[in-house]
Amino acid sequence: MPTIAYDFNEAGDFADFIVLEAGNYVFKFKGAEPGKSKAGNPKAVVDLVVSAASPGNAWAIGGLVRQHWATKGGSSGKFRDFLAALGATPKEKGSLKLEKFFEKEIGARVIKTPGDETDAEGQTVWFNDLRGMMPGDQMRKILGASEEEDDEEYEEEEEEEIEDDDEEEEVEEGEEDEDEEDEEDEEEEESDEDEEEEDDDEEEELTLEDLKSMKLPELIEVAKVNDVSTRAPKGKKLTVGIMRSRLAKLFEDEEDEGEEDPF
Repeated sequence: MPTIAYDFNEAGDFADFIVLEAGNYVFKFKGAEPGKSKAGNPKAVVDLVVSAASPGNAWAIGGLVRQHWATKGGSSGKFRDFLAALGATPKEKGSLKLEKFFEKEIGARVIKTPGDETDAEGQTVWFNDLRGMMPGDQMRKILGASEEEDDEEYEEEEEEEIEDDDEEEEVEEGEEDEDEEDEEDEEEEESDEDEEEEDDDEEEELTLEDLKSMKLPELIEVAKVNDVSTRAPKGKKLTVGIMRSRLAKLFEDEEDEGEEDPF
């Protein structure tokens, strides 16, 4: 059997480098090496791993990002801001051991910028431009506030829709003595039905066709009455399709075997 020699002492723990979409991110500092630009100027080659991201960019978490920052001259401000975000207090000139800052987090706003080079297929090579760098905990608060605002806005809209629907139901209940049948089934509008037909309409069971015409607030009310969950799936918003699918399970016992899900 062949014998293969190996040495993993310098092997990296990362996948390929990724190009991020614009947004707010939290990065974990993984390593840095000194280097030189094509013009021979000193630079730092910094490796960062995405540990948190703004809504819609969660796919990037765990991805590796490499930055090349000048350490001298007018363009060295980015590296200075990076050190400050880590909590370092560098002097105007000197050197700094960065090992003690490994695994610390920084936050930044990422701008996707085109480079001057093209790849083998002639496509523009894009780069990540990190701006507004800050301590990682500060950016996590910003990301958390953004998610809470989205949730609160959705909940307020949902409450307004439910309140409007409740007001309409109260008006209908106030007119029951005049014509109960018209209140419970506005589509039919059959004013000549006798009392037995009206009772049948009142006790008519919910059908799949009813679910198809209902809006989200109405579906939520039906779910509450039938002990069906109205919580949004983790990381997603509650939608009409999700609620209809949940309520459709109430009819599974009544449908023939092999019948396809109507939704």
